[in-house]
Amino acid sequence: MAFRFLSCLKTKIPAFLHLFVFDRGGRALYAPLVLMQWVLMTCVLAGAYASAPALEGEPPRGGGHDVELDAHASWRASLPLLGYSNPLRKQLEANLQRWENEGEARAFLLPPIEDMSTFDLAYVQGRYDIPLEMHPLVSHYVQFFQGAGRKWFVRWLGRSTRYVPIMRPILEKARLPRDTVYLAMIESGFSPYAYSWAHASGPWQFIPSTGAHYGLRQDFWVDERRDPIKSTEAAARYLTDLYRKKGDWFLAWASYNAGETRVRRVMARHQSTDFWELAQASNLAKETKHYVPKLIAAALMAKHPEAFGFSREEISYQPPFEFDEVLLDATTDLSLVAKLIDCPLELLQGFNPELLHGYTPPASPSQPYVLRLPRGFKAAFEGAYALLSAQEKSGARPYLIRQGDTLRKIAANAKLPPLALAEFNQLHPNAPLRAGQNLLLPNADLFDSLRPQASQSARRGKRPVVYRVRPGDSLWSISRKFDVELKSLQSWNRSLLGKHKTLQPGMQLNIRP
Repeated sequence: MAFRFLSCLKTKIPAFLHLFVFDRGGRALYAPLVLMQWVLMTCVLAGAYASAPALEGEPPRGGGHDVELDAHASWRASLPLLGYSNPLRKQLEANLQRWENEGEARAFLLPPIEDMSTFDLAYVQGRYDIPLEMHPLVSHYVQFFQGAGRKWFVRWLGRSTRYVPIMRPILEKARLPRDTVYLAMIESGFSPYAYSWAHASGPWQFIPSTGAHYGLRQDFWVDERRDPIKSTEAAARYLTDLYRKKGDWFLAWASYNAGETRVRRVMARHQSTDFWELAQASNLAKETKHYVPKLIAAALMAKHPEAFGFSREEISYQPPFEFDEVLLDATTDLSLVAKLIDCPLELLQGFNPELLHGYTPPASPSQPYVLRLPRGFKAAFEGAYALLSAQEKSGARPYLIRQGDTLRKIAANAKLPPLALAEFNQLHPNAPLRAGQNLLLPNADLFDSLRPQASQSARRGKRPVVYRVRPGDSLWSISRKFDVELKSLQSWNRSLLGKHKTLQPGMQLNIRP
């Protein structure tokens, strides 16, 4: 045993020293950090010993695992010992991430898989931290993504290089499996603009109520469900709660899709905690029954696309989601920001998908709004932005209220939605206006040109639906929610709206996307 322990030291120490003693440029770190690494290494060696390869004559300990991967897992499991602000931890995380990104393409090449019925899942299980099980539906979705769904899966793979690197650390910080990130892949294809008929939005497809419960802001200005970072943090909290209640990842994923209450009732009815048994015998929706195998198939293929027949040439991998943050002290027109830094507006919107109308929300020096810029533009922007007035920042024009003016009348003349005008000026929609008071009128063109196109594509082929009006709803907010024209919404419901001067909770509106 002593000999095996020394063998473990021999194989682990050189790589461990490489992680800590040198930074990415090859420069030596300071001596105190070297001392700290040896202290931490003592803690890590217990895990390294467990993952060390068995010597000749010893019984195998699980078999089929990648030794280098096991070492990385041991070190990653030791990260909490350092604390999140420790610079040594940051160095270890950076190098582990670099090793893993490079290693998935270099250290472990899965040979082409031509027949899923003969594929041994144990061969790759050690490379995942989520449970994987083979099932006929897993094979079904592998074949679907290779065939009819190929063009979609290629797009998902292309987006993965942009969003997976920012999502995985968030999941890990919440002590969730890093490969849980593939749940966002099957939910939205990693698209911040994905929108469903059930009003689920963003990469993690939160419905409004669940998003609000987990702290995602949704109002006229922003929908944080579309933000890849904020929504991932919310999804991590949600999945943590689901796993705590279910104690099983398959059931937690099914609950994410169908709702925790529905899955709990099915479990109670059948007295079972086995997902596959529930999927076979219960009245779970087909989508929920297919949810877990679909996730497993996506995870298998996303890590080994070439083994499943996807060539590098057919995938347009997107650049990483790398940005700088700036603080804004007033409502600001995104098109102005784009001009200040000489950046395409579409690129700027891509870093701030939560913004709904091309303006940042009302802000102040004491409560600024955090805007993301493409990396490298921060200094140039801050210098130019500091010279602008509040009116110049918003890109709006002033309007002096006259006797007899109403918010609705001013909005109609300016071709703006009344609710948009009220919220832009931080006024209640029914607030009285005083002559001599000033309003800011935003550029009406932006409200039309910045409609998210992904919402339109998401609605194609959807059937008409009936929407029950909720407290606080307005025709404008409902038209935005379904991405339809306000005039169309009024036309579809002309008879109902003709009988009522105002919307009332409980009214049912026809939506014909």
